[in-house]
Amino acid sequence: PALIPSLILVLPHLHHGANIQFCVSRFYMDYPQPAGSYDSHTPQFLIDDYNLTMTPWSSVDLNTVGSSPDYSDENLKTALNNFIAALGSRYDGDLRVGFIQVGLLGFWGEWHTWTEDSATHSWIPDATKMELIDAVDAAFQTTQVQIRYPHWYAVGANQRQGFGLHDDSFAHSTIDEGVYGAPMSWFFWSQVQATAATDFWMSGAMGGEVRPELQATIFDDNYAAGTQYKQDF
Repeated sequence: PALIPSLILVLPHLHHGANIQFCVSRFYMDYPQPAGSYDSHTPQFLIDDYNLTMTPWSSVDLNTVGSSPDYSDENLKTALNNFIAALGSRYDGDLRVGFIQVGLLGFWGEWHTWTEDSATHSWIPDATKMELIDAVDAAFQTTQVQIRYPHWYAVGANQRQGFGLHDDSFAHSTIDEGVYGAPMSWFFWSQVQATAATDFWMSGAMGGEVRPELQATIFDDNYAAGTQYKQDF
């Protein structure tokens, strides 16, 4: 079988300009939701016909539950590679698509499986990430792509043309302003620096979203800019 999954589209932001409209698109399989309202978006045929292992999880910190596929599964990787190739064949260079966010892996397609249980943190093998980077690079020669975190195989010393980044916790954990009592190595820009990728913007675009908890207040006069997790931009 072709193993081309039907996946769910997240963040279909339609940008309106005077003469152009385009979307920024990301696909995902595991979108955390409160208990009782979760639906898995991992292609069911991989579970039914190819015995893909699913691992249910829950997080008190996130107040959500989910179910993650085995990201090392060869049939899953084949399906994702086929999907990316088909997506690129149809939409690479399509002016309606501004950017493709690589997505697919991890919670919200954000390339992480972070909960308060450290056992979940290593669920996505680096080899799977590298395989997807190669697949996206081959499939999209015109349309620019973005990845959630600066992976050494895509940016920095191995910077690929058209590869940028998206920070989906902008202003919450973007820069370490020195108000946390310890270095915040997991912050977005700290990771960019650690990957020697601070010039990525010369080859690819920067995107993302303001952290949801801050969206209602970040432009208010009383926004506590410069305090913990309320960064000053």
